[in-house]
Amino acid sequence: MKVLAPLVLLQFVAGAAATCGLPQENGCLECCVRPQNPDEEFWCHTSCPHDCRTRELWSEEKREWCCKWEALGCRTPTVPSPPAPVVPKCASDADCASDEHCRPAQNPDMFGAGPCLDHGVCAKRSVAGERCSGMLPACFVDRCAEGLVCEAPEDKTQLDAPGTCVKAECQWDSDCTAGQTCAHRAGAAPKCEARPKYGCVLPCGTLKWHGWQGRGEGPNQACNVVKCDDGKVTVLTRASCPDAPCSA
Repeated sequence: MKVLAPLVLLQFVAGAAATCGLPQENGCLECCVRPQNPDEEFWCHTSCPHDCRTRELWSEEKREWCCKWEALGCRTPTVPSPPAPVVPKCASDADCASDEHCRPAQNPDMFGAGPCLDHGVCAKRSVAGERCSGMLPACFVDRCAEGLVCEAPEDKTQLDAPGTCVKAECQWDSDCTAGQTCAHRAGAAPKCEARPKYGCVLPCGTLKWHGWQGRGEGPNQACNVVKCDDGKVTVLTRASCPDAPCSA
């Protein structure tokens, strides 16, 4: 048998005495009925201020009680949205950090006044392997970090496709080994290549290509065989030539 709190005689029901314990902390009251006939079993019943199993429109008092004591009907707490990140405005790259660049702000309502706004914002520069440039509105253009260049995609049919940030192999001829030059080509990262051989200018102004060999012109060369060797005219024969002025 369950041991009850100190009992207080409350009422008589059909000749049976009903006794109830003191109210519990939650306001519920447990009452037990002991029949006068000793052959009959007694029964107990708990009575609470609210029944949390009903489906009617609850009062605020009932909602609070059921939430506190039976974890039912609790309101879902509202989680505040995190504040939007503060993006500093800028007028030029000088207003941004070293790894950022200044570009027009993107318009949240792209179908309104256009994709870009008038004021600038600082955007992160792309690192190696990330996209850059492309024929996009200025507010969507990404620029490479310092020391990187934007290389156009290999598929030249996609003229408006963005490029990729890559590390340049050189900037000046001095960055390359002897006999090489730092080749700069549109849409490609500068790289060291074998330096092309230079042509020559003969004494009377005639241009010849590297490796050309033939009769020279002008004083001391008109009767000799000369050769163009990487920008230098070399006399191959040693005949004594009369002065042969250049034609006007």
